[in-house]
Amino acid sequence: MTFFRPEQRVLIAGTGSAGSRLVKELSSHPELHFNVIGILNEVGGANDSFENYDIVGQVTEVERIAQDEKVDCVVLSLAERRGQMPVQQLLRLKVGGRIRVEDAHGMYERLTGRIMLEKLSPSSLIFSEGFKKTGLQRVTKRVIDTSIAAVGVVVCAPIMVLTAMAIYLESGGPIFFRQRRIGYHRREFDMLKFRSMRQDSEAAGAKWASQGDSRITRVGKFIRKYRLDEMPQFLNVLFGEMAIVGPRPEQPLLAQMLEEKIPFYPERHAVRPGITGWAQIRFQYGASIEDAETKLEYDLFYIKHLSPLFDLAIAFRTFQVMFFGRGAV
Repeated sequence: MTFFRPEQRVLIAGTGSAGSRLVKELSSHPELHFNVIGILNEVGGANDSFENYDIVGQVTEVERIAQDEKVDCVVLSLAERRGQMPVQQLLRLKVGGRIRVEDAHGMYERLTGRIMLEKLSPSSLIFSEGFKKTGLQRVTKRVIDTSIAAVGVVVCAPIMVLTAMAIYLESGGPIFFRQRRIGYHRREFDMLKFRSMRQDSEAAGAKWASQGDSRITRVGKFIRKYRLDEMPQFLNVLFGEMAIVGPRPEQPLLAQMLEEKIPFYPERHAVRPGITGWAQIRFQYGASIEDAETKLEYDLFYIKHLSPLFDLAIAFRTFQVMFFGRGAV
């Protein structure tokens, strides 16, 4: 229980934007019991983003200040590391064993379940732990996915029939909605859904759905709330185009636009897209480039830490959403 978690005294070394974002996250979650005791300035550092915290010294004084203030953790957040990092001081703190030394990106990832894209370099991903998917892991995931999909088709058949009847009675055909999506290794496929919008919903071109979208029918609102519109995707899983858990597939034109605007977006195609995913249960729904960037941070975390147990936890949370109808538009 977080009630018994001892307070962690944290010193932020540097005025980089990653540290600023981490501090905002820590301040918004007091139950984590992190106490940011101050910021260490760097040459040419911009302090505006740390306006609620004191500058307690310079980065070049990190060892002395960390010991004097009895901190538990020094978080490195330099806007520019070249020529600024006090390597020997940080090394002595690290080897000393009493004070942890962490990078702002790593601490943010550990606490939020997201990989922060801000100021993230390709080398940070290349040399980080994770992202390992052996042949056995791939085969195991595929066997589990197809088994669940096969059972899902059989168990959900009565609900699928009732859903199809409700759609037809309200607005006629077609019952299913096929939409081109980007899948594993950028291969395109037709994703299946029960139609939840008017027949002419994309007459003006593809666009994200939004909260209170007028294109959504009455039946559509219900089946989207409980994720019943996603059930036909069990067939996409059986065809090998999707997985039970993975990043949600995006439309080709939207994916192309997001790849141009968001760094590392193409990396989400390294695994099969899923019916549900880590981003869906943590962030729920987004309809902007900023939201897509946040979802990508969750997707990259999922790809990095992919495992059967992680998939099981996500599937369990998804069932909670289905039964209680939370987080859908």
